Amino acid sequence: MTPFDFARADTPAQAAQLSIKAGASAKTGVLHPIRYLAGGTNLVDLMKDDVERPELVIDINRLALSAIEKLPDGGLRLGALATNADTARHALVAERYPLLASAILAGASPQLRNAATNGGNINQRTRCYYFYDTAAACNKREPGSGCGAIGGRAELFVARVLLSTLTVYTSVRCFGTSVTLAHSLPTTEEFGMGFDVISTPGVR
Repeated sequence: MTPFDFARADTPAQAAQLSIKAGASAKTGVLHPIRYLAGGTNLVDLMKDDVERPELVIDINRLALSAIEKLPDGGLRLGALATNADTARHALVAERYPLLASAILAGASPQLRNAATNGGNINQRTRCYYFYDTAAACNKREPGSGCGAIGGRAELFVARVLLSTLTVYTSVRCFGTSVTLAHSLPTTEEFGMGFDVISTPGVR
């Protein structure tokens, strides 16, 4: 793990401002110098493996984004910082979207579900073995470097993917374009989910 600066944000606006300020002063050649930290179940592992090397990590756990609320159209708004465990156990989720609750409970361990967040599920990086191996070529990790799975040990990779019941979408440049253990993500896609994105100009 490489050294990094750490900051805490108390509001979404402050989190956005911190990222803009840090992004303007980022060192030349660092592709992704800033990362937000919530549950950290994926990010911390990537930092330990030297796959992610942020200059600044912004803790967003103090933001008021953990509520699960009814919407006028009958849907639900799932807070980005609501944990997987709280989401699966929530009465409205269990009543209106039991498939989502079941999908969340089918993924990971109770310890991980207690820390992992809805926002983290959406932003989870690929679980491709070549992505995690910094000695292997990976277009997702280093664009233009190639894909170690294509023309390589692809058969082993596919076998492990199928046995692990992961979700896989492939492309001609990346064998594991999106390989994720987040069982809830493909499930929520079936429900036609949308996202509210917070940035300095506002919410879109």
